[in-house]
Amino acid sequence: MVNALKKIHGKNIIHNDLKPSNICWGKFIKGKFEEQNSFFLVDFGYAREFIDINYNTKRNNEKNNKSKAHYEDKYENFFQGTPEFMAIPISEGNRPSIRTDLEELVYTLLFLIRKRLPWSHVKAKTHIEVCRKMNEIKKNIDIDILFKDLPEELKYIYKNIRKLDFKEKPDYNL
Repeated sequence: MVNALKKIHGKNIIHNDLKPSNICWGKFIKGKFEEQNSFFLVDFGYAREFIDINYNTKRNNEKNNKSKAHYEDKYENFFQGTPEFMAIPISEGNRPSIRTDLEELVYTLLFLIRKRLPWSHVKAKTHIEVCRKMNEIKKNIDIDILFKDLPEELKYIYKNIRKLDFKEKPDYNL
């Protein structure tokens, strides 16, 4: 999955809605799936293009450019994605980033291992309320409890992703 994300990010795309139902496993040959050797991401409905700050082309200066600088930590108050898997910065109204895709991947892996997440039970009247309530649980949960009985590597990756700020490109080899 990290390699699939790395390819997408290499094309300046942020998926922005990683969850189990948006992941396929198989091998696509001549228009059909065969062996189960590769992961594929589907449903790019919330995907966004970003421009690396080092990517200096005419596009950066166009008035109608809808792409947003990936590294600009800007409040949007625009909650896109599935709240259960949504990264904390997005739940706080920030723009999605490579970092948030990786955080969502960790939540997806936790769900696939545990069959539910500690904040799965949250109910509220509006989408924004659900996002905020789940965000509070995500921010305040003890990481040792969240990753109890799981490989230490997963906890290590999560802690390192959470340390990144929006201006940093993550090291995919965490």
